[in-house]
Order: sequence, then structure tokens, then C-alpha cells
Amino acid sequence: MAYIVKSSERLRHSAAETETKALLHLMNFRTDSNQIYYFVVDFFNDLTGMDRMGQKLWDIQSKGAKNSSPKAVGKELVTLFKNYRSALDFGYYVLFLGGVSNTLRIDASKNIFDITNVQAKSVIQIKKGLIEECQAKTYIDETTITDKEIESFLKKVQFVIDDKKPSDYVKSIVKIQPGIIPNEEILTAIFNEIRDQQSSKKNIGSVENITIETCDEALNYYHHLTSGEIKLLVLNRIINRNPFDKGIPFSFIPIYNHFPEEKKNTP
Repeated sequence: MAYIVKSSERLRHSAAETETKALLHLMNFRTDSNQIYYFVVDFFNDLTGMDRMGQKLWDIQSKGAKNSSPKAVGKELVTLFKNYRSALDFGYYVLFLGGVSNTLRIDASKNIFDITNVQAKSVIQIKKGLIEECQAKTYIDETTITDKEIESFLKKVQFVIDDKKPSDYVKSIVKIQPGIIPNEEILTAIFNEIRDQQSSKKNIGSVENITIETCDEALNYYHHLTSGEIKLLVLNRIINRNPFDKGIPFSFIPIYNHFPEEKKNTP
């Protein structure tokens, strides 16, 4: 059975920074991160990791809001749920969140958790939000959804709360000597470059309504980055950075301070 691409990101507002944090979470902060080679952007979901053989998928949905209610969390699960019900085998389902309300977690100290760490009342609200969003989407036939199916899906979802700065995500990309790690301004600039590279993939043609038969066919549409490309970008920026050796003219400082971080050290 074929997989039809629906609701690509160009149809709605993109939280670019959160999506890049989600990418770097997949790349560096999972026990199986070394298995993920491709990062497919705005195709199956906000982001989907894929192994080198194009057979194994890590599906991730991101939401940047800092205080999401349980019901809002449920609504954000809809694309993951659509993929769970699809013909393709998505091995992992991750919801990457900027933050959640105090009523959601049982143990609030856990920033990576599954449904067993969610309050019983919140689980009810998550299900309610998911069902309402399924009813609102034309690409899901909500009349075929059962409670058993939703419960089975929720058991497979991993929730991740973002607890790091952009610079922390960049530091994790390569394991180098602490003495040559650049300052936070440069690390943030590198993060922004990765963000821009990731966002640019959304402009490589519309993939809405494209039909594929196998996971690896997604690579034919060039909506992806590889772990090697990202690591090379970071290493190049760290090794070849060219900051102002003698500083900048005092009169130019107000203008310089309005530059994006990634432009401040451009010669």
C-alpha cells in the first residue's frame, strides 16, 4: 500500500529553531543516534530520521510552545498518529516539546519520558485532543479509530522536553577537546546555519500529494540532510572561523549588534 504525503510544513507556520533542536536531539541525544544517517525535512512529518539503508524511521513532531496543556499535546500528536496508521513502518514516534503545563507529568524532573509518566487525568485530555484533531483533518478517517488503537499508539510515543540552549546542541555534534570549543556566540551562529540549511529543504519543490511505496523513495525529492553534512559544516566553522582579530570600530558597534549571530564574524 502506498504512502501519500499530506500536510507538508509549507502549509503552516514553522517553528524553525525548535525543529533544528529536534534534529540535533535525534542526531546526538539518543542511545541509537549513531544509527540515524538521513534527516528528512517536511516530508513524512516536521522531521524524520532514517538509517543509511533507508529502511528504519524515527518520526518526530516538534512544538515550540513552552507551556502546552495536555489537550494541546494531544492535538500535536495527530501527524505521528497518521504515520502510525500508515502502510510504512515507522519504528519510533517522538513528540519534541518546548514545555508542558505542570499538570501533565507525574515526575516533573524527567524531560524524556513515555505515557507512564503522564497523569491519568492528562492522559484523558491527550486522547481528547488527539481525537478532536483527527476529526479536523481530512487525511484521517476518524470513524475508523478505536480506543484500543489510540492506547496502543500512545504506548509507543516518546515525549521529549527541550531543556537546552542552541549552543548546547552544537557542542554535542562533535567530540573535541574543550579548549578549542568556540564561545557561545559562535556556537549559536553555527546552530543558525544548520537551521537555515534545514529550512531551505522546504523550498525544494512541493511534496504535497506525492505517493511513495517505500521509505527510501523520499530521498529522491532532496528534502534531506545527512549527519555527515551537518558534522562537516560544524567542523568547518570551528576550524576556519575568522573573528575580528583587532575588534571593530567603536562607531560601528550599534550596527554590528543588530547583525544576525551567523553574520557577525563574516569577513
